[in-house]
Amino acid sequence: MAVSAIAGYLPEKLIIRLGTEIRIIDRNGTPVPFPTSAAFAVFMHEYMHYLHNISTVCGLAGFVNTLELWRLFRLTIGPTGYSVGSSQLDGATKEHLERLMHVLATAKIARQPPLRTVVTPVSVEILSSTLEGKVEDTHGAVLSTFVCDAVVRDDRGTAERCRIEIGIPEIMEAAAWLLERRIASALAPDASESPVPVFPYKLVSALAEYLLPGIADETVLACILAALLSSDPADGLKEVLRVAKKATDEARDPLDAVRNAAAEVVTANESALLQRLSAIETEFAGNGIMAVAIRTILSTARDALVRRRSNPFFEIVLVEDLVTNRLSIDALMRQLPSCAVLQRNAGPADEIQRDLLASFRPRNADGSDPEDGLRVTHAIFDFLGRHTEAGALMTTDSLPPRQCPFYTCCDLRLRMVDPAICSSSPWHSADWHGWDHQGRCWYGAAVAITRPPMAALGS
Repeated sequence: MAVSAIAGYLPEKLIIRLGTEIRIIDRNGTPVPFPTSAAFAVFMHEYMHYLHNISTVCGLAGFVNTLELWRLFRLTIGPTGYSVGSSQLDGATKEHLERLMHVLATAKIARQPPLRTVVTPVSVEILSSTLEGKVEDTHGAVLSTFVCDAVVRDDRGTAERCRIEIGIPEIMEAAAWLLERRIASALAPDASESPVPVFPYKLVSALAEYLLPGIADETVLACILAALLSSDPADGLKEVLRVAKKATDEARDPLDAVRNAAAEVVTANESALLQRLSAIETEFAGNGIMAVAIRTILSTARDALVRRRSNPFFEIVLVEDLVTNRLSIDALMRQLPSCAVLQRNAGPADEIQRDLLASFRPRNADGSDPEDGLRVTHAIFDFLGRHTEAGALMTTDSLPPRQCPFYTCCDLRLRMVDPAICSSSPWHSADWHGWDHQGRCWYGAAVAITRPPMAALGS
């Protein structure tokens, strides 16, 4: 989920970033073929992150929790239109904020142990594991993590004992990596497998091998996808691996057992999840740009959840259809459109529109971009994210300089005549004097929407 030099996906912000190594559009915005099958597999890795973001209980929980954090952030907006920090909140609200930020951090931050002798691990072996509550409430664990004693080795055979943790980030990365590997090996069976870091990609496979020796990769993938259908994926993974082990011990097909267990989880969670989505849709029922965008996101999520109900592991079918040419990438993008893709191009960092932002959704009837609202929502969560720090919200005045997420693909007047705002403090775009009747940029609109009153949500 972290952005690498080659590609990355930003959770909840709904955007894929591609480095210069993978080009899917040229400088004129025209689609071009993927340069290699490996590049296509990498793109699908990030697309799977997006798909899991909007079609699993785990992924949607992250989006819902980020939306709740934004609601709390709005309470910190002072008379100047910027945040005065969470220190001004009352005790109960601060406690709610701290717990929410703990949940979000637990769900996003991958954990890599400090190693002394092994610099670049190439393998990991789990020696023992315990499921521990990472976030708890009065009813018990809300989010759990596997705490494991393990041995990592480098390519020279040097071994080192360490303590590792396996939670949501490791489970989500394992899912995307196994699906990527499935695509790459099917499209280029004679090519050598691209090496990936042990942390975080290979940890869940090692855990599955420890708990169920000899488990097939396909069953591991199914177990991981089933775990993402749980509100506590680590606990869900433990339970579904137990199901697979029981089936194996009884000489039954573990894959069928896991599929049946996943279908039961989907059925058990569906009603409550849809009610939660409906409540958000009611809250954002207006015609404002953010309200429309939120409903667009939730509509896409509903479509994906319908597929999940028919087949809990529908992404495996998508992969099989893609690699056998029963489904084209164009057809997939029409059925389940990707989020926007920011294509990085070579050139100076300050070059106007050096990079391109590609959308897979057709233009609206009036010619407007249907993703304008989604980009504003991205900017809203970016503005929020800049303020988060160790269980608290910083003041806007104390934010370190950092460029707008759209800095490299923008050619608006502000970017042309006052680039210092865009390159270091894009939140000031909300109050820039040069906007005309057509309104602010995406980031300026995001800051304006974040400012109370609540009526602004529909304006």
